[in-house]
Order: sequence, then structure tokens, then C-alpha cells
Amino acid sequence: MTLDADTSIALPATASVRTSPEIGAIAFTIVAADTDRFLADAQAVEYTYVLNFERVALAGFGIVLTVPGAASLWRAEALRQIGGFSSRTCAEDTDATITLQSAGWRIGLALDVVATTNCPSTIRKLIRQRARWIWGNLQAAFYALAPCFLPGRTAQRGPSLVMIAISVMIVGGYAVATATLVRLTMLDVGLIDVAASAVLFFATVMRIIVIRRLQTMPERGMIAVLIALLSMQAINLAGFWYGTFARRRRW
Repeated sequence: MTLDADTSIALPATASVRTSPEIGAIAFTIVAADTDRFLADAQAVEYTYVLNFERVALAGFGIVLTVPGAASLWRAEALRQIGGFSSRTCAEDTDATITLQSAGWRIGLALDVVATTNCPSTIRKLIRQRARWIWGNLQAAFYALAPCFLPGRTAQRGPSLVMIAISVMIVGGYAVATATLVRLTMLDVGLIDVAASAVLFFATVMRIIVIRRLQTMPERGMIAVLIALLSMQAINLAGFWYGTFARRRRW
């Protein structure tokens, strides 16, 4: 088991987890600690509507991109096979998750096992965290390229290809968002900028509606959830550019 110092879990719940020999790691459900502060609440919304949901959705296709190192189970034999957790990226859990699946291991989910994590309490700390997450995942996507060209690994290429495709879309999205913000500050707003903003807004609203129909979510108003998700998207954009220009490669 991996468990971050700022994360807690009920150990008896982990004893009920059942697995099979082909499972190399098991991801738990991570939730943000409940506080009255907007920043923590926004992160809690993102965990619910983005991080946890996307993990479950992709798992339906047999693909898991990240087994969160904050709280998870890893098979020692599987980790030894891939050389353990690597320090080549800033997201060793994502890197290990992709590498395990490329080596033929499956990833499981234990949705009923819930771990509670303390979120960054200031915007500066949160941006630094997101810089590490975003660029660590981009680094993991870079290293996922190699397994795609290995012979006889067709069945194991799915996670690597999905990781690469999502990374390309994320970088493209940040580029479009940045260009739109630059033009807004220069008061040079065009139809393309309005369209891009509308697409982002519409996509966020549709995400909320779809997820609420598919899963039982905590009682939060639509407007509150929308503001929280848009705020986290802005912070993630800041984290991307902070990581881009930071002198230190580890945040």
C-alpha cells in the first residue's frame, strides 16, 4: 500500500479488497477533506466530477491511466518486474500505471475503499501541485511512446495510446485557452475567441449533467459546481505555464 502523509484511510476497508493474479495494482477512491473554504471545495468538486469519474469511465474500456499514489495497492511482484517506481517523471504513479499495463498487467478499482486527502490550502501551493501533476503526466506520456512500437504488444498498447492522445489534447487546449486570454486582455476579441469560450462552457455544463445522470453525486447546486470546475480549469492552466517556465524541473 502507498499512502501519502496528508491522506487517511480506514484500514479495515482495505482488508475486504479481493484481487486476482493478473491484477498489478488497485486504485482507491480519493476524496478531498471537507472544509468550508472555497479552494478546498473546488478541489473536492474536481475529484468527484473529473478525476474519480474519468478513472471509472476509462476502466470500463479496460484502461486506467493513474493509480493514485496518495492511496492505492500495488503487487510487489509487478513492481519488481518494471523496476519499481521510477524517478524519471514527476508523476511516478501514472508512469508506473502505464508501464504495468504495457507489461501485461491489469489494473483494478476498489471504489468502495475511500481515502480522504488534505488539499493545498493556498493558490500558490495548488498551482505548484498542478504543475507537478500536469508535467509529470506529460512526461509519462512521452515515455509511453516506446511501448507502442514494441513487437507483440498490440493488446497492451491501449493505455499508452490513450495517454498520448489525451496529452496532445490537453496541450492543445491550454494553447487555445492561452491565446484566447491574451486576446481578451488586448481587447481584440474575435468570433473564434467567443466560440472557444462557449465550447468550454458548454462542455463543462454537459459534463456535469451527464455525470449527475450516471452517478449519485453530493448535493451541490449546478451553479456552484460549474464555478468550481471553471475555477479549477483556470488554476490548471496556471499550473501548466508555471511548470513550463519554472527553473526547477521538480515542483
